[in-house]
Amino acid sequence: MSDLQPIDSGMMTGVAGRYGGAGASVGWKIVLELYYEDRIQEAFNEAVALGVGEAAYGTRMYRMVEAEFRSFEVSEVHEVTEILSVELPKELEQSDKEFVLRAAREELESVFSSMGYEPIEKVRLSLLMPESQAMWNPYRSGYCVDKVPFDKVCLPVNMIGNEPAFRGALRHEYSHVVNLNLAQGHMPTWMEEAIAMIMEGNLSGQYLAALRTGVASWRNPRDLDALFAGDRRVATTQNGIWEAYQQSGLIGRYLVGLKGKSGLGDLGRAFSDNSVLQEIKMRLTGQAPADEALRETFGTGLDEVFDAAYQAAIA
Repeated sequence: MSDLQPIDSGMMTGVAGRYGGAGASVGWKIVLELYYEDRIQEAFNEAVALGVGEAAYGTRMYRMVEAEFRSFEVSEVHEVTEILSVELPKELEQSDKEFVLRAAREELESVFSSMGYEPIEKVRLSLLMPESQAMWNPYRSGYCVDKVPFDKVCLPVNMIGNEPAFRGALRHEYSHVVNLNLAQGHMPTWMEEAIAMIMEGNLSGQYLAALRTGVASWRNPRDLDALFAGDRRVATTQNGIWEAYQQSGLIGRYLVGLKGKSGLGDLGRAFSDNSVLQEIKMRLTGQAPADEALRETFGTGLDEVFDAAYQAAIA
């Protein structure tokens, strides 16, 4: 997520996870491999040769590669720190460049510090060109991708005109970077977004009011995760996706109330610190990884957290 929230967040912790690599043709798998290595021009050339195609996979993958390629061909890379680099349009005003580089570094350091995360991999921020902000691009509002040379965060260039929104989007996507590395891909989407929404700081009073009056529904973990899989290009699914982000954010707020933002980093680590015996026990008992991680970090389970977060929200 963010839309940014549809920051779209961000949630894009792996293209295969979003697009489903199992159903891809050999040609698209080549595109995907190049994309994961951030060999954008080569990936785009391969995608053009294949064409968009009729399948959802081909269409979405083509558009994602195209969006990043259009930015790549007019941009230059700025090395900000040993960890962070930023790909900026060459024609961007100098004052805007300075703002982006400063904000990118400050928010990265803020999120990493809040979550107690010591960088494992490098991060690249890239600004997507305005032509990519069209309905054909389901992730036009921003996302995070696990690539080989770095974790890549992409945000629309036109966001820099709204500093609070831009900084919030950076925090949202940077939190995905943290969770990607700490939880190693085992964290469910709703939990990723719970953390990202809290770091972004974009909870809606409108949703809270709808929840308290019964207009909005409170979903269980499975149904909540399912909402995030909706097609973001289709108007009929957009409200459900927005509600999914907001409910996740309220769960994140409840968790922060238990242990502070540092607890969110501990939660990520809890997905990857299990012993072999713990993993075997979880499989035998059918315990969900999210339940085990919550109990380890906060001393309470999955169902209890959902119930308590709901009661706190409507109180």
